[in-house]
Formats: sequence, structure tokens, C-alpha cells
Amino acid sequence: MKYLKIIPETDPKITGSPNGVYSVEIKKNSFASDAERKYFEEFQKAKEKQPSTIYYPDFLTIDSNKISEITYFPSFKRAKEIDVIQYCPNQLGFQLMLSEKLYNMISVCRLPKHNAIRCRIDTFSQCYFLLGFPIISSEAIDFEKSFFLDQINHKIMQFPDHIAYNEANYIGFVKEIHLKTNLPYDLINIKGGLFLVESIYTEIQNHKFIGLNALNSFLFLP
Repeated sequence: MKYLKIIPETDPKITGSPNGVYSVEIKKNSFASDAERKYFEEFQKAKEKQPSTIYYPDFLTIDSNKISEITYFPSFKRAKEIDVIQYCPNQLGFQLMLSEKLYNMISVCRLPKHNAIRCRIDTFSQCYFLLGFPIISSEAIDFEKSFFLDQINHKIMQFPDHIAYNEANYIGFVKEIHLKTNLPYDLINIKGGLFLVESIYTEIQNHKFIGLNALNSFLFLP
């Protein structure tokens, strides 16, 4: 099965963000109560102290009863209400903010256990979800079949094993990752990016959702 690496849109003409990095941000009044803010901050600190909790199978899930929603605020007057929003600050263990309509569409797919926090963006009409998916260990990669692009030297490269891959300090991206075993998911998060089954990405595009792009970077299951 073929997966495509997905990333949020960065074109200011589409996002309305002049920096191409983020469109909305958290402020002091983003949480419904001090208790909810404290819980979220402690949840994030727990992951920082124990990094294995952002990986499968030790992925730490949030208690939805302790946080009702997070309110974000547009960082720029021209920020546009699209389906995939880049946010600030980055939150460890979270990768995407999707509109409720888009999340509802992919939630019927085979997703791994994940975190989904309801979000509201001030002045926007639709709801969003901040999503975090567990990282699959690099040990799952078949390095004999996998290729990476060194963007400095513009050369295709390989790594002998997951240890060399994790320790590598290079500027590049995945060209083609092959996994050793099959996984029962339509979305896979692994060092190198977030990958979505090609047919689902095509369906997203056919439904005219705005803000999600696919790169020339692929993942394959056996």
C-alpha cells in the first residue's frame, strides 16, 4: 500500500499568513479555566520528561473530561479560515489542526490511537481539532529498501540501520520508506513525517478541502 507524506499549506495567498509558518496562536485566555490550562501544561510536561510517551505503544492519551476546548486567536488580520491550520506554539506530540468537517471525514478511516482536542478559533465560524498521533519507531523501517535525499549535497542516501538514522545530523527528507511489517492504519507517523494512504488524500482533494499538501515522498507497507 502506498502512502504520501502530508504537510500543511504554507503559501500566504492560501493561508493568509505572511510568515508561512503559523496563522493562529494561544493566548492567556485560550482555556476555559485555570484548571484546564494547568492540566494541559502538565500533560505536555509529562511527555517532555518521558519522551517514550509520544511513541507507539506507550503513547500518552489526554483525559478529554479535563479539557473542554482550546481557543486560538488569529495571528494576522488576513488569516484565512481553511481546513488545515498551522498554529503557535508547536505542541510536543501534536501534528495537525484540522477543521471538524475534515476530521470527521478521516476519523472513519483506520487511525491509530490518538489525541483530539476540540479547538475554537476566534472570529472563525467552524470548529477545529488539534490532533496528535503516536510515532512509530524507526526500528520498523526496512533500511535496505529505503532511500533519503540529502538536500545539501543533492544526493540520494541510505542508512545501514535505525541507530545510524536516528543519530544522523543531515538536512534532507524521505524519498521512499519501506516498513518491515504491515500496519493496520491509514495514517502513519514516523521519523521523516506524517504519511496518509494515497486514496484518502485523493478523496480529500476531491472534496475541495483546503490546506493539506502532499510531497514527492512515499511510504510503503510490505
